[in-house]
Amino acid sequence: MAPSLRSYLSGLTSRSNGSIEHQIDQPFNQVKAQWRNPNDILSIVQLIGGDTVQTALAASTSPSYFTPVAFSFGWVAYAFSTISTVFGDGTLMPLPDCSATLISIRSGYARPIKSWVLGRIVRDYEPPRDKDKSLTITFYRALPEKPVGVPDRDAIYFLGVAVIIMQIGIACIPGVLDENWVPLIITFTGTILAQASGAIRQWSEEKWNGGKLSREETVCITQGNGSRSVQVITTQSGGHNLEHIAAGPLPDVKSRATTVATIMLAALWVVHLITVESLSSDAWYSVAIGALGMLQNIIAAGAKRSPSAFGFHWEMVEIVSKPKVFKTLQEAEKIKPGVGLALLPVFFPGELRNDEMRWKEEMLRQYKANDAAQVSSQSTMTRDTDSTTLNELDITAQQMSGQQYPEILYPYMLSVYPGTPRLRGAEEGVTSSAIELGRCSPNSFDLGVDAYSMKTRGLHRARSAER
Repeated sequence: MAPSLRSYLSGLTSRSNGSIEHQIDQPFNQVKAQWRNPNDILSIVQLIGGDTVQTALAASTSPSYFTPVAFSFGWVAYAFSTISTVFGDGTLMPLPDCSATLISIRSGYARPIKSWVLGRIVRDYEPPRDKDKSLTITFYRALPEKPVGVPDRDAIYFLGVAVIIMQIGIACIPGVLDENWVPLIITFTGTILAQASGAIRQWSEEKWNGGKLSREETVCITQGNGSRSVQVITTQSGGHNLEHIAAGPLPDVKSRATTVATIMLAALWVVHLITVESLSSDAWYSVAIGALGMLQNIIAAGAKRSPSAFGFHWEMVEIVSKPKVFKTLQEAEKIKPGVGLALLPVFFPGELRNDEMRWKEEMLRQYKANDAAQVSSQSTMTRDTDSTTLNELDITAQQMSGQQYPEILYPYMLSVYPGTPRLRGAEEGVTSSAIELGRCSPNSFDLGVDAYSMKTRGLHRARSAER
């Protein structure tokens, strides 16, 4: 073979081998480059986890402008999902993740809980575990000295603070080592945007939107029939109305300021996403920062917390638990009259047995007798009151518009003013004790000056005619 031909074939073979090696090495080189500096994946992971961010905000927001929710991957997705929400029903809070019911002891009404916060409290409650106990009822008293809507700082709060500080510290490493301050800029601006999202005032308005109570109220919250726990909360006059909070955010909670702020934040998050895409080196630091923030968001969104961490400050008074559900309800009725009877339709929706029915009828008879005795006692007091006292009461009433009525006039309110809430007896199928249950306490009516004055003047004329 000629030397020239031999050299030609040798060169062809070497080029062929090099081409094959190049084709084999090229994909692996791309993989190695991606693992060495995963900047391409950063812009993608920014779009996942929006639901987790929303739940973390729902659990952590407060009247304070600081929210312990760290910057993470899901903020861009959350920002855009919030735009569709504010243009819809206008709310920021997510739907409850636990199906629960609130029962009012005074009225006997049961309503589904539409408040995310109350639903989470029901979900997180863990009664003492005992295999011999079928139902546990825990009695609480709302603390008047600690206002609703000011959460206590727990371990989850301080974890959020610690993670934010750690993220800033990690972002400073490439700046110190390589004078690359872009990761710090990305982390700092992301943290500022996250804090701005949590500082929107509508969060607090949606979470604690109940009105104030004019008298003591007791409610029960539970997951319903089949649940092993019930929480009974008694709130004094002037406290937050848990029935209002359970109904969910009011329609007027939506504000134009929230809509504008949401749109502006979404636009800024897009700018932030473009900045992340431009990161050409030290991307692993940003990945670590985002992963750390995502872990904190997951913990804040799903961790079990006490009611005080959600802004409801309750003091536990007593726990009732018996081997049988009905026995537990009977014991609860002794502690707080009306609780057992109000929960009876929840845990026993069908027909009662003979002994259970006898107990229910006996309780209703007893409460009706107490009502009758109370009304009779007040009627006797009224008969002993002369016309001068009635005239003085009439004058006082005209000076006390919107205030509570004296107990002495309560029996006549029931007959003179048809709109007055009446004491409920056994024939209506509900508990009725005005004094024990607090349903229709003589001090609890606020009928207005006109009805009050008309009634007292009518009584005065009737007494004068009899004399």
